[in-house]
Amino acid sequence: MKNIIWILVGFSLFAGLVAIIFVILNVIDPIEQDQNIPQGKAQNDSILVSDAATDTTDMVDSLMIIPKITIEDSLREEIRIRDSILVSKQSLIDSMSQVLAVKTSTIKQDKNQIELLKKQILKDVDQQKAIKELAKTYEGIKTSKLSPILKNLDDVTIMNLYRNMSSRTRKNIITALPDVRAALITKKLAGK
Repeated sequence: MKNIIWILVGFSLFAGLVAIIFVILNVIDPIEQDQNIPQGKAQNDSILVSDAATDTTDMVDSLMIIPKITIEDSLREEIRIRDSILVSKQSLIDSMSQVLAVKTSTIKQDKNQIELLKKQILKDVDQQKAIKELAKTYEGIKTSKLSPILKNLDDVTIMNLYRNMSSRTRKNIITALPDVRAALITKKLAGK
């Protein structure tokens, strides 16, 4: 993106310099017309430099044809340059519009994802509250009555209940479970 901007800036500077050179060439006429140029040649779009020269550079200059630039020509060139710049800028605008559309779409997707995550967090908070209330209920149940209930619960639920019970009643959960299952849940709680 930065490269495109630098290219446009460079092209704009180049076009500006070309326009300034055209204006300077039209204002200042560096070659005075020779009186010996025939009328037909003076009306042409170019003039022949025909100085009688003695050194080599003057001879080369005398053979050169230098285009005659009019204000109309310079204005046409300026219009062409500006049209070219306009096309470049329009291309840049189109490209930026596409980038903007992609970014807008990404933002919309991110907002939807955030909303889903918020809902999930609220659900998790509600679930944590429910587990804490259940843990308080299970704290008051005797181990003999707790054992048949725990047989029907999955390990994750039992571990969540364990984590939310007071430290003095946690032992009831472990003792109400069969030995093998109590060992397995203890390993999971220990992170092994």
